[in-house]
Amino acid sequence: WLAQPPSLNSRFKMSHPLLISEKHKLCFIHMPKTAGQWTKRFLLKLDVGFKRVKNTKNFIDIPLASNFNNDYYKFGFVRDPVDWYQSFFNFQSDDFHNRFLFDRMMVAWDINEYITNIKNVRLTKARMTLMYNYIFSVGHENECKNIFKYENLYDSLLKILNDKGIDASSLMEKEKTQKRNASKKECREKINQESLDFIYESCKGIYEKFNYKRRYV
Repeated sequence: WLAQPPSLNSRFKMSHPLLISEKHKLCFIHMPKTAGQWTKRFLLKLDVGFKRVKNTKNFIDIPLASNFNNDYYKFGFVRDPVDWYQSFFNFQSDDFHNRFLFDRMMVAWDINEYITNIKNVRLTKARMTLMYNYIFSVGHENECKNIFKYENLYDSLLKILNDKGIDASSLMEKEKTQKRNASKKECREKINQESLDFIYESCKGIYEKFNYKRRYV
């Protein structure tokens, strides 16, 4: 299964549904580890017509998003690749998520061993850069043109909603505070230069498209 693309691997079916608003013609595409769960909860709390749409065939949301015509404003968020790898490492090494062989093995690894083993088993395209494959996968390059930076999540989301006539500022202030109070402090292990180089090479398109800066030790 390691070599299979995510859309062909039933074990990686996305359990999190797409979120749409027929009334406002909005379609939120969830990219892993970019506050997607928080964003969905926020949109549902607005109570302005958002609903869940279960994706039962593919891991990624974009093929399902193609079911909605161009009248829909389809949007999602992308994250600095180094921070995204670190976040995914923390997520997979958590006791709750280490149910599979690769996850159980990595509990003993640090972030650099994790990235080394990703390179060795060629998981880059099959598992670790799923978020980026959403944007650049063949046939879906134009499916979600409205990609924003995770680092500007609050402001970007407010603008998207405001452009559709939805005032979410009051709820945003409340939810931002709760999110900060509830957020777990993620482990920030030191990433060596070899790992940083690998992340840059495997996600070069994201660095270039979104002007993320390459990192050095």
